[in-house]
Amino acid sequence: MSEHIFANGADYSDIGDIKALQGRQLAQGTSKKGTMYNRNINFGPGYAELARIVAGLGKEVKRINQCLTKEGAIEYASKRRNWTAHEADITGANGKPDGIKEVFVCDNSGNVKVINGVGLAKSTYPTRKAYRTIYETKDARKETPYNQFMKELTEIHKGEFNEAGEPYYEVDNTELGDEFKNIRPEITPRQLYKQVIFQPVYDDMKQSLKDAGILPMTLAHIYNKALGTAFDNHVKSQVLADLLGADPASVEQKTVNKMLRSKDYKDASKELITKILQDENNEFSTCQSEIADLIDTTADEIVEGLQRVERSPRQSVASPFRTPRKA
Repeated sequence: MSEHIFANGADYSDIGDIKALQGRQLAQGTSKKGTMYNRNINFGPGYAELARIVAGLGKEVKRINQCLTKEGAIEYASKRRNWTAHEADITGANGKPDGIKEVFVCDNSGNVKVINGVGLAKSTYPTRKAYRTIYETKDARKETPYNQFMKELTEIHKGEFNEAGEPYYEVDNTELGDEFKNIRPEITPRQLYKQVIFQPVYDDMKQSLKDAGILPMTLAHIYNKALGTAFDNHVKSQVLADLLGADPASVEQKTVNKMLRSKDYKDASKELITKILQDENNEFSTCQSEIADLIDTTADEIVEGLQRVERSPRQSVASPFRTPRKA
């Protein structure tokens, strides 16, 4: 093993492996009595697993308080197809059952997704590190909040595609520096459709929805459901039908999922979205009109559904409505 000592704040990217850190020599420490002692990198109980989760798997721990009790976990699982909730006294702090039952949730394949109110989510570390690297001071971050940074980071250019015929982000990779040039994923067909076709219509209608008394959480539900339906109607279903040579609903889901991940699907979707944007036969205008009607209909359905559920006065929502929109 190298005798190289890890200096405080130094970069040791050349090691390239989590396991290779174990046992590496650090600069000596000083006790309260002034005695020098040796220090080596070590992973205490649970920290090797933590390193694998956050660094090796690119995940982060998230709290799901609803799943702290079996009843809450059952409700959480019931909203997901073929998910189930369970209870078992698996272990305690000393490695033996302690009488307090663990609550865990399994997905449709039996994989444990939540245990004791804790699950995993895709890590936001790369973008949060980029944010704090670019905006180093507290004042700079106050002037440009993280949400604004992320909006700018993921904004797609609204004009012509690049020379290769591909959509691209407004903020060029070179502006992010070498370390962060790959933090953004490839632009997906859904992401492209959302930003250049769906979002402008929703933005025109959003204030009317707010004025009608729709709560933020309900607005998000309306947005996501309308977006999913609109994208399916205008792009996804058409492209899948062409590529599969059949109605996607009649094809095995495994085959459909494989096609959705294919380059052919992505390229064909991009071509269809490009055709819509060119508006040669009023495709763009038709899509936007249909999106507006769909947002209205979705809002009505969701609000009516909420009104059928018993709610406290503080949680009450607006009556069913038709939102006025720009001509």
